Amino acid sequence: TAFNLIQFELSSTIFPMLLANDPKSSGLHQLWLVNRDLVLRGFIDIHDADPDSALRILEICHDLK
Repeated sequence: TAFNLIQFELSSTIFPMLLANDPKSSGLHQLWLVNRDLVLRGFIDIHDADPDSALRILEICHDLK
């Protein structure tokens, strides 16, 4: 749907900024509470673009638990 396309475009734009600029991942925590699928999709997209980001993704996952 058009909403899913817009949601995907926004997540692919905003998610990397949240990952890079939020050391305590509080913004991602809020997003996790609202839409876990979007956060997981963001992690996949980030990892696809930069496999070296795996450690940062794991750190954030640890913070989210």
